[in-house]
Amino acid sequence: MLPETQEQISTIRQFNRYYTNLLGVLDRHFLAGSLPLPEVRVLHEIGRTPGCTSKTLSSQLQMDAGYFSRILKRLETSGFLEKSPSPEDGRAQCLALTPAGRAQWEAYNRRSNEQIEQLLRPLPPSRRAALVCNMSSIETALTCGKGLRLSDITVRDELRPGDIGAVSALHGWAYREEYGYSFAFEADVATSLAHFLHHYDPGHDRLWCAEHHGQLAGCIGLTDEKTHAQLRWFVLDPLYRGLGLGKQLLQTALEHARKNGFPEARLDTTSDLRCAIGLYEKAGFQKTGEAPRPAWREGLRIYQFSLKL
Repeated sequence: MLPETQEQISTIRQFNRYYTNLLGVLDRHFLAGSLPLPEVRVLHEIGRTPGCTSKTLSSQLQMDAGYFSRILKRLETSGFLEKSPSPEDGRAQCLALTPAGRAQWEAYNRRSNEQIEQLLRPLPPSRRAALVCNMSSIETALTCGKGLRLSDITVRDELRPGDIGAVSALHGWAYREEYGYSFAFEADVATSLAHFLHHYDPGHDRLWCAEHHGQLAGCIGLTDEKTHAQLRWFVLDPLYRGLGLGKQLLQTALEHARKNGFPEARLDTTSDLRCAIGLYEKAGFQKTGEAPRPAWREGLRIYQFSLKL
């Protein structure tokens, strides 16, 4: 095992110990209610998943089918749960909360919200945002983005402190990891972003940042070159590809260019970004030129594209 891996394992285990202890403290307060924690967990999932079946819910919660069945039976006996045949599958049963079950669920939700609010209260807004971002990143990384939807992503064009560094960092590690680009590429990106920030004109220039709970998922920029709009820094974190986010960002930038009267939009890309090139061509861009860029990687070429607006 590599020393780096061992250190990562130790850090994760240390966090697990801390978080397990924290959850234990929360659970002791939570269990002041009338139900054991496993039953509260099932009650919560039924409440937030209308029309769910026992099969789908046990799989979602990763519970043993027999154990899960006994929990359902106890909830039903307590008057919190009712079952009905599934209209799609006669062999399955849909689960729903009774009025008493819903009242219990809402009470537990209030109690849980109050506990989390107490944890957040001592933290300044920036630390709260960082905490939520990091917790979301853990889930996204460990699930490889499974379950993410485009609606989970927010896009803003308000430039904020730290955006330029985050965009530069995303370019640096993503292109290095996936395509083997050199530090010269990251240096050029950082230089262009620094120039953008020094000369930023919110009336003409834009940087759209796509975020998932504060985590940068992707971005695209536009600079006013007088004769045309230049699209720049179009990149997505690999975990957020396949959602339609790239298409949305590109269309947002093009709509802004049209709205502001630019006659033409231009962009540069590299010869190995086949998916991105396909996206540009579908949007109507045409290749207008190319040039070698060996400083970024041997054999790499820069392609210029243009679109009449």
